[in-house]
Amino acid sequence: MSVTQAQPTGTPAARSPHRGPSRARFIPAILLPLAGIAAALMWGFAALVAVSATADGFIRGNVPGTISAELHPGTWYLYAEGGATVRTVRVTGPGGRAAPVTMTSPVSVGYDHGGNSARQIGRFDVRPGQMGRYRVTASGTTQYYGNGGLAVGEFSVAGFMRPQRLGIAALLLVNITSGVAIAVAPAIRRSRRRSTRTRVAAGIATGAAAALLLLAAFWFLGIG
Repeated sequence: MSVTQAQPTGTPAARSPHRGPSRARFIPAILLPLAGIAAALMWGFAALVAVSATADGFIRGNVPGTISAELHPGTWYLYAEGGATVRTVRVTGPGGRAAPVTMTSPVSVGYDHGGNSARQIGRFDVRPGQMGRYRVTASGTTQYYGNGGLAVGEFSVAGFMRPQRLGIAALLLVNITSGVAIAVAPAIRRSRRRSTRTRVAAGIATGAAAALLLLAAFWFLGIG
C-alpha cells in the first residue's frame, strides 16, 4: 500500500531582498562640502574687497623718503609695498616731538595696490592732544623705481584678516566633516556588528578623509 505525503498548502513567505544604504545620502554628502567651499570663497572675496577699498585710502610715499600728513589720535600702521625694503622708520610730530615706532617682522597681508603686494611692518601711536602734522621718514631701498614704497594707514589689515581666516576655516571644517560623516555613517553603523579593529580602522579612515579634504580646501584658499 502506497503512502501519499500531504504537500503543504499556501505560498511560502517571500523574502524581502536585502537593500543596502540608499545612494541618496551622497547628495547632501557632496553638496555640503561644495556649499562650504563656495561660501568660503565668497567670504574671502568680500574680505579682500573690503581691505582693498580701505587700503586705497592709505597715505603713501617713496622708500627712501618722507611722508608728511595731518594725523589724528589713534594707532597708525606701516606697510611696505611692492619691491620696497624698509630698514628703519622715524616719526616726528608737531614741534619735532618723536613718536615711538614699533617695528615688527613683516606680515603678508591680503591686499595689492597698483599690482604691488603689501607687508605690514610696524605701527606707531598718535596720542590724544598731539594731533597735527607728522613726518614719517623711512630708510631703505626700492627694488624697482616707482614700484612700491611705504604706506601709512589707521587700519590693521593683518588684524582684520585673522578672524576672517579663522571663520573661513571653521566654516570649511563644519561643512566638510559633516559631508564625510553623512557619507560614512551607514558603514560605521554596519561596522558595529564587526570587530573592534574594523571599527577603529573605519574611524581612522573617516578622520583621514576629513583632514585631507580640509587641507586641500586650505591650500586652495591660501589659508595658513
